[in-house]
Amino acid sequence: MVQGAFKVSEPMSTFNDVESLRKYLNSQVKLKRFAAGSPKHIARIGQQLSTDADIEFVSDNGGAIAISQKGMTELTLVGAFAEDNGDNNDFVATLVYVDNTGAEHTATCTVTEDHNDTEVAFVDATTGTAVTDYYATVSLTSNQAVNTGDTFSWGATGALGLPNGGALGAGLTTATEANMGGVGNVYIRSAANHADGQDKTIYLVYITPWGEIKYATGTTDDSDATVEERLFDDTSSASVKDFHRLIAMYSESTPSGDSGEFYLCDDALANVNGSGNDVFGIIDEDAECSVSTRIYAPLGFRTFVGDMCISVPLATPGDSYICTLHCTPKGMNAELSYECVVGPNYVNRFIGIELEPGTDAYISLIAIADDYNISVCIEYFLCEEV
Repeated sequence: MVQGAFKVSEPMSTFNDVESLRKYLNSQVKLKRFAAGSPKHIARIGQQLSTDADIEFVSDNGGAIAISQKGMTELTLVGAFAEDNGDNNDFVATLVYVDNTGAEHTATCTVTEDHNDTEVAFVDATTGTAVTDYYATVSLTSNQAVNTGDTFSWGATGALGLPNGGALGAGLTTATEANMGGVGNVYIRSAANHADGQDKTIYLVYITPWGEIKYATGTTDDSDATVEERLFDDTSSASVKDFHRLIAMYSESTPSGDSGEFYLCDDALANVNGSGNDVFGIIDEDAECSVSTRIYAPLGFRTFVGDMCISVPLATPGDSYICTLHCTPKGMNAELSYECVVGPNYVNRFIGIELEPGTDAYISLIAIADDYNISVCIEYFLCEEV
């Protein structure tokens, strides 16, 4: 295939270029088919070393560790005490939570008298039906304080407490942010414990399952950088419980070879230095940020892909590099590949397709020659439906 050519398994967009796409989207806002403030323009810009393997483009990772993607499966919710103690009889917990569309609900859990260490279902405060659509906790309060030496926990059956649920400690009637979780709970940590990785601030930009873009901040542990630490929303100070896809993460300082990479992860990283299980973002050594080209097309939105730009400025003439956009166009039930072959220069290609809601789009990279910096920029437009 010649330099800059596209190979695609489906006809390209009927839009001529990104300007005609913008014109169409703006016209839909005027017709009140999209909400005010649409379209939201998201540009992902990053750089990655080439390899001869087909890897997902995640800036400053180089494919060394596979990146996992957060799920959004709703849970059936239960609660129980750690111990059976008569002093906790008549205990009622009231939970405000969100489902994976961001809608708030209120539920209650009344513990079993004289068997309050038995898991009991949370029920909807209005309908009385068991909660099966739990995604993240907003707040939890109780009608009486937890007995001394005990803890009330909530979560999925057999998996109470963090990361998905939460805990209310002895003497408390209101759960703290640090002890409330959700399916979208994430942590930060360093690969190894060293002073270079301790007490470092990490900034996170992410998107929720319902299409909201949020900003959060966390700090690595000040004595052991391998300890997983929570992040907190920059606006509300709420702990992050609704992470779905990474946009970018930044560090106040570059990770060193002694501390290793900074990870955005879940709370179980036994294999982090091997397979990279449960890692959602990485700031590599000698880098200050990580940018993901992946985008999630949230439900309730129409999501369009604009231009994709690729640059390999220092490559040897004759070398070739393949950047592929993987996505599911609207109305289809299978992922397609939009493939662009790039030589040692700059290529800009207009994609112009709409994505199927509830699916991901991402770029993968494969090169004939290794160890060249390849820069990619891809733009998306999110339009909220009315």
